[in-house]
Amino acid sequence: MSSARTNRRIKSRSKSPDINDGSEKPGLRRLAQKRILQDVFQSAAGKCFLSNPRFIEAWDHGQDCLILQEISVFYVVDTHPGWKVLILDNHAMRVISAAVGMYDIMEKRITLVESLDKKRAPFPDMGAIYFLDPNADSVAKLVADWSDPSNKRLYGSAVFLYFLGRLPDNLLAQIKMCRPLLKRVKGLMEINVDFLAVEERAFTFDMRHAFPSFYLRRGNTPIELDIAEKLVTVCATLNEYPHIRYKQSSGICTSLASVFHLKMDEYVSQNPSWWYHGGPVKNQAANRERGTLLLLDRADDCLTPLMHDFIYQSMVQDLLKMDGDRITFQAETKNDPSRTEAKDVLLDDRDSLWVELRGKHIASVIETLSGRIREIMNSSTGSAFGGKKQQQGNLSISQMAAALKALPEYREVMSKLSQHMHISHECMEVFKHNGLYNLSELEQTLATGKDEDGRTPKLSDIMERVEQELLKMRDPKARLRLILIATVSQGGLRQQDRRRLMGAAELSRKQIRTLNSLEILGLSIFASTEKNRLVSMLAGYVKNIFKVRGRAFFYVLLHLFVYIEGVCHLAVPPMTNPNMLPVATSHH
Repeated sequence: MSSARTNRRIKSRSKSPDINDGSEKPGLRRLAQKRILQDVFQSAAGKCFLSNPRFIEAWDHGQDCLILQEISVFYVVDTHPGWKVLILDNHAMRVISAAVGMYDIMEKRITLVESLDKKRAPFPDMGAIYFLDPNADSVAKLVADWSDPSNKRLYGSAVFLYFLGRLPDNLLAQIKMCRPLLKRVKGLMEINVDFLAVEERAFTFDMRHAFPSFYLRRGNTPIELDIAEKLVTVCATLNEYPHIRYKQSSGICTSLASVFHLKMDEYVSQNPSWWYHGGPVKNQAANRERGTLLLLDRADDCLTPLMHDFIYQSMVQDLLKMDGDRITFQAETKNDPSRTEAKDVLLDDRDSLWVELRGKHIASVIETLSGRIREIMNSSTGSAFGGKKQQQGNLSISQMAAALKALPEYREVMSKLSQHMHISHECMEVFKHNGLYNLSELEQTLATGKDEDGRTPKLSDIMERVEQELLKMRDPKARLRLILIATVSQGGLRQQDRRRLMGAAELSRKQIRTLNSLEILGLSIFASTEKNRLVSMLAGYVKNIFKVRGRAFFYVLLHLFVYIEGVCHLAVPPMTNPNMLPVATSHH
């Protein structure tokens, strides 16, 4: 049955971190989790409501209801505290899976999780909670559930409708026209969580095919409108009504800033009881001024997704095979450490050690893991190997992982330490096998114009090194990646350098089209004497940071981080430059 498959997809994420753990400043993921668990499941268990004044105006079935005008909430007298079925469309499934675990859902009296897109078995004695993306396809399938000519009903007399973002008026009208559904609706709410909270401080809109639309303008609906509406839900969740700054020369950023500005103003005007940081409505949690939303074009820094990075999370995602948050690695078997078996683990916010280490340099990660393992071994009354404590500091990664298995009193800690020792070890194995140390040094020289000794090499010497590196590479994707780095970092290549590198790389026609598509982003593929004004302003800032960070090359952060840091530095007072990064002013 389809529900079993749906259950497994969420069950793999187990229980979410406690939303009431005493944290003073909960992150975005925790706020999204709280919004879903309380506004959806908790409200469906008690008296439910229509949360938006326009829903009150539109709702006309008028039975068993009480309108409380002073708080603009439409309460339904009927309650349905029993077990319910949760129905999700594909996008809502990804949103809820990112923030909430199956254990949390079951605690809210949900007996079954179903997919809206699959054929479902009827449960006429249970209430139904629909959690949907507010689009025409999902609303049509919702209405189809209650439009059976034979009058067979999938679910009971209580239906609760929750939408990730704003429900357009025309789709609300379609729901109104379905009388069998209308008379069963006990609650309707826009919960404003139309994003994937992948981390406490990171989110994505899950718009994997949106990138070409920015530059090629495919489709009838401007992509900026979709992003702006989703971005409003992020700000609503964070209680932020931000100032908007963007790069004036970017048509994409200018357009998005304008659309988002209008949508955010519209949300604020339609929700007078909603508070925001720095706003007129006082709230105990409002403890800071209004934030700033900085909009950047991908063309502002194309090096970010191209260059090799030594941060743990970046290396795992770049060098190892992952399926979403899931990674498979070879670990020793429990009974025989000389044999290995495939082990699947999730690297997400439920893994506290991953959260702690993911933003650190790989060398620091291995050092931290090794130190904690030594502490465990030295504190154990029985040494894992019966040797002296000072000898344990020279153990290899595999020996330390084996030693952990011999200390049952630290089983839970051992499991996580051993897991990340294996993953970090695999990263370093790939790093060494692919010769990425020398390649990364070359990438840094291309990006910063400085070698590891702080000298400025000649461009001809750098191009020669790039050519030699290309000739050694066997992977066509790696060759394309290096040419892209060389092209972007230099603001385009001289004709003779381009011919030289293209001859060494032997790119396919498809790869050549990929390289040439940089021009669609507004980047140059051929060298030019003109310079980007914003990049010019950042040049001195970059060089100063490079000097401060010194010559410990293996620990040097990449230029791509310095660029974003520099832009943020220019976006706030006293460095604010309205000509470079103008502000979209608010009417509120």
